[in-house]
Amino acid sequence: MRIRSPLVLVVLATASLLPAQTPYGLGTPGSSGTPPRLSANQPWAGNSAFAYRIDRGLPNTIAALLLSTGAADTQVLGSQVWIDLAPTGFLFSAPLALDAQGTASLPGGLGVNSSSLVGARVHLQAVVADPPGNGAHAATTNGLQVVVTEPPLVFLGGDTNLVTPDPFTLLDPRTLQITWQAATTSADGATGAVFGDGGRDLFVAARVRGNIEHADLRGAQPVWRTFAALQTDVSGVELDSFGKRLYTVAGPLGGIRDLVVFDADPSSAGYGNELHRLPGITSLSSARHWELNALGDRLALYTGTAFANQLVILDTDTNSPTYLQEVERVTIEGLHGALNSLSRIRITGDGAIVFALLSVGYFTMPSGIMRYDTAARRWLDHNPSMAGNQPIGPFSSPRGPMITSSDLDVARDGSFATLTPYTSLTRIDFDRERPEEWSLVEIPATWTPSTTFRHRITSDGAHVLMLTATSTRTDSTATLIDAATGGVVASQRLPGTSYIHTMAQR
Repeated sequence: MRIRSPLVLVVLATASLLPAQTPYGLGTPGSSGTPPRLSANQPWAGNSAFAYRIDRGLPNTIAALLLSTGAADTQVLGSQVWIDLAPTGFLFSAPLALDAQGTASLPGGLGVNSSSLVGARVHLQAVVADPPGNGAHAATTNGLQVVVTEPPLVFLGGDTNLVTPDPFTLLDPRTLQITWQAATTSADGATGAVFGDGGRDLFVAARVRGNIEHADLRGAQPVWRTFAALQTDVSGVELDSFGKRLYTVAGPLGGIRDLVVFDADPSSAGYGNELHRLPGITSLSSARHWELNALGDRLALYTGTAFANQLVILDTDTNSPTYLQEVERVTIEGLHGALNSLSRIRITGDGAIVFALLSVGYFTMPSGIMRYDTAARRWLDHNPSMAGNQPIGPFSSPRGPMITSSDLDVARDGSFATLTPYTSLTRIDFDRERPEEWSLVEIPATWTPSTTFRHRITSDGAHVLMLTATSTRTDSTATLIDAATGGVVASQRLPGTSYIHTMAQR
């Protein structure tokens, strides 16, 4: 995507502070031995608080924030470069001054007239002057992909079997205000949903109709149409907005199933047509068992019990010569058939770490969170004093919670995950530069706890959206929780939505 300079100047003037965008690659360390870090919050149209931030840099030095239309993977003077520096891609740089803590930010704002930027994507990296650090006298940050979207919105849907068709809800995650709620066969039995085109499109995997349905969100209310008619059970949907590919798992529930890829380019004559199919790749029974990373170049999928409990990682970079080929196929350690079960597969935005959430069957079997390092091609061990690779759980060090009806989500930048064991919320903090390091933070339940809930970390990385069933079993409650303190920010009753399977957010 080529962005002309005037547009990029506006994008640069609209930066971000919370780690809500997608970092990729590791920087080059300076004198501290740790690479400086570049992060950004949500660049949605109208967000006046948008700003880029550098931290972990050399105190009281200078830096340059570089902006390009494309990503790269190369070295210049011994420093790792993650953006395209060619004249056709590189746009410009902006100077910054780091303070005594080694931090700097470039404040700005996406004003009320910034809707023309929706869908724009840029890549950034910062170079920090660090004379004592290395021969290049500079340290570099990670790369950062930033995509401008419409204002935050959440889709909630499910398969309750209590009413026909199932209702769906569009919710503002900042206030929990319901912006639209209706019942439609297009979203009946939703097993997955994903936003596209900067949040102006919504795709839903509708189990009842056996289709992928599309909603145009550009008007006052959603306008639905069928995107692809599969006429079989569909479990989940994922979208690579820039590779213009849409993915779903289709086939008879309980049987051998296919990964199906569709043309998602609205300008293409083949829009909505099937492009590829990987037949018989899985026997998974839930959309919780596979996920595409935020960069769109890696897909993690559980093969199911019919294939010996394996994790498959596929190359989904549409520019790669090995597109849709297996990058890795490994047995999920600690998963033992009928003795315990796989509850969730998650993958970090850059595809560096895959999470496998194991739920206990018998209390003698392991439960917890297994993490697979895709670069090192190994499962991480969370208790080196015990034999084998231990998950984060009852046998980890430090000790983690028992996993039963828990749900797991991972922040877009991979800096932390949230786990809902029993009636509480656990935050697990990570460091991208040191995958082996992690820490547990128990967040007190200041909300009304329930064992029947789902949750997602909001796109701003600052909150957790918790969804719980009410005592009447006919409604649900949405609760917005501060991810650091556990404090309740807002709460909203969702009438007619007794059990929510599916959440998607832009």
